[in-house]
Amino acid sequence: MAFRTTAILRQGLKLRPPFELALRSSCLQLVLARWGLETAALMGLRGEQTANDDDRKVRAVEAITTAMYESGLDDHATSAEKSMLDKPYRTWEYSDYAYGDHWEALGVLQWLLGRQHAIPT
Repeated sequence: MAFRTTAILRQGLKLRPPFELALRSSCLQLVLARWGLETAALMGLRGEQTANDDDRKVRAVEAITTAMYESGLDDHATSAEKSMLDKPYRTWEYSDYAYGDHWEALGVLQWLLGRQHAIPT
């Protein structure tokens, strides 16, 4: 049974060149940076925030979105990723926050690309 499953998986896999992996890694990193800002806002992490902090976060969200589109990474982003980045700050839905589960995938992808010496734990 395990052999049959492995054979089926091999038929469905498409090997990608390293530059495509790097592009996907970049897309994933931008969306996860936005996820971090949205998660912090959702959790109400205030600490010693000032009025400028919220403005700074709005500018950071705009910079992340701008980076995606001006660099051409949007051609390599999924429709879900683009949809999340296009939403205004603090308007994410519950399903958007589940994207944070991809942190581990980014770590493994960076290891595969040689950017990490070991798989992050």
